[in-house]
Amino acid sequence: MDPGRPLDAGRTALVVDSSCDVPPERRPANWRVVPIPVIFGDRAFADGVDIDAAAFYERLARAGRLPTTAQPSPGVLEDVMRRALEDHDSAVVLPLSGRMSGTVERARAAAEAVDPARTLVLESGSVTVALGLIALRLQALLERGCTAGEAAAHVAALSAAHRAVFTLETLEFLLRGGRIGRAQAVAGSLLRVRPILQILDGEVAPHSRVRGAHRVLPAIERFVAENSRDDRPLRVAYGHSRRPEVVPELEALVAGVRPLAVTELVAEVGPTVGTHAGPGAYVVAFVHDPPAPHGGGDPS
Repeated sequence: MDPGRPLDAGRTALVVDSSCDVPPERRPANWRVVPIPVIFGDRAFADGVDIDAAAFYERLARAGRLPTTAQPSPGVLEDVMRRALEDHDSAVVLPLSGRMSGTVERARAAAEAVDPARTLVLESGSVTVALGLIALRLQALLERGCTAGEAAAHVAALSAAHRAVFTLETLEFLLRGGRIGRAQAVAGSLLRVRPILQILDGEVAPHSRVRGAHRVLPAIERFVAENSRDDRPLRVAYGHSRRPEVVPELEALVAGVRPLAVTELVAEVGPTVGTHAGPGAYVVAFVHDPPAPHGGGDPS
């Protein structure tokens, strides 16, 4: 796509995949979602089409073997892009991190096959509600109007600046799913030690370990304080897998250290990411908006 091509929310589809945990009721009308296959045994379910979060976690509790995920097929990617371009002049595609999945490369190939002049594929460097946060901030820019080059620069800045911290009940799902990245170093010696993990450079990486569940929230609070500023609004997203009761606690601790924090998103972690995180996980993702194009302030 030509970097000077004008984009706006009315004429531009924003295509995400189902690892982007923004619930349907929060997705703007110009969004389209590529379903990622979630596989239990010999049955594959298209996330968000054949299975939702409630059905996924119910099935997970009964499963004899842990589920897996697969990349969406080239045909599915091309179909979603073609349908997006039937209703819009352009499409911006924002898959999960290329260091966690090959979906971004498949998306680039699909864009070449469909209409490279009207399709822009960007690297998000993230996943789950952190990816949702980046997508929502990109949507805010599209609603103001921008060029393709400005959209690409905005996402690159968000990808570099955003942070995400999370904890899991167990590393079993990440280990078996092969998505553990640099966090492999904390596996195998947990016992009552709880890992505090982060998304760093587009992959799961260790941050720290605490002994006892009661020390997890203070560790997350420190992470937020150490990785954000108190003089600028902070955009925040909260995610959980079957742990909704923890969200008010997370919001309170973030507000305590960052009174200018704005909650952009609260969501349950869906089947795609839940396959690798398992139940009982929760995450806080946050970013300060980079300077907006045209010399204006932060996009609202």
